[in-house]
Amino acid sequence: MIDRRRTIAALAAVGVLGLAACGADPKVLTSYTPAAGVSGESDTVKVQNLLLINGDGQARVSGAVISSKDDKVVEITGQPLTANNSLAGQAFTVASSDVDLPARTSVNLTESSLQAPVEGLSDGLLAKVTIKFAKSAPITVDAPVVPSTHPDFEKYAPSESPAAQS
Repeated sequence: MIDRRRTIAALAAVGVLGLAACGADPKVLTSYTPAAGVSGESDTVKVQNLLLINGDGQARVSGAVISSKDDKVVEITGQPLTANNSLAGQAFTVASSDVDLPARTSVNLTESSLQAPVEGLSDGLLAKVTIKFAKSAPITVDAPVVPSTHPDFEKYAPSESPAAQS
């Protein structure tokens, strides 16, 4: 009889501990960007893994955009930041940045060949980048600048012929 009570008590203790663990916040469900870029969002649009690939006086915009409704990227602007995150260099604008955003579909900006001539970007530092949309609020983030010579990004290096204007 005593062994049965001990067994029931032990099972009850394990059950209580098991239920307590269910309430813990699992770290794998915490939102984070598992890549080199940064994320930002408005009420209807999310930008994920945004970064600038820097090479030969050009910067290519890389990242993904997801909108909850049909929308369009209409303008991307930016300006280099210094090591202490103050504005530096010359502001730039990506021309021909009309990218359709079908509702609930991830659109890869890297494949859209969005780039601009830039001055003052430094690999390893940041640039303040603003993406404007036709129907949604703009999103501004401090995006990392990565070298086009890095093996992860050389495939997406900006082309020598400017596809954009400053």
